[in-house]
Amino acid sequence: MVAARAATCAIPLSKWLVFIRPSLAGFDCPLTAWRFRKRGWLQTVNIAGRQYITSEGIAKFKQRAAAGDFAKEHKTPKRIHS
Repeated sequence: MVAARAATCAIPLSKWLVFIRPSLAGFDCPLTAWRFRKRGWLQTVNIAGRQYITSEGIAKFKQRAAAGDFAKEHKTPKRIHS
């Protein structure tokens, strides 16, 4: 039973965002987390009104990111000639 509990541990989403903040340079983390959740990229669980992420959710997110599931083509903005 302890092993099962350890495999499905949940950490507060806010703590995970602080941990990954260096990899999200330039993003506002709470807003980014909301976008990730809205798009279905990040699965969280609601415990007593607070969002938590499980170790399985983190692993799935990392796997999908490494596979390029979230990649988009970079579009260079056009220059405005004055």
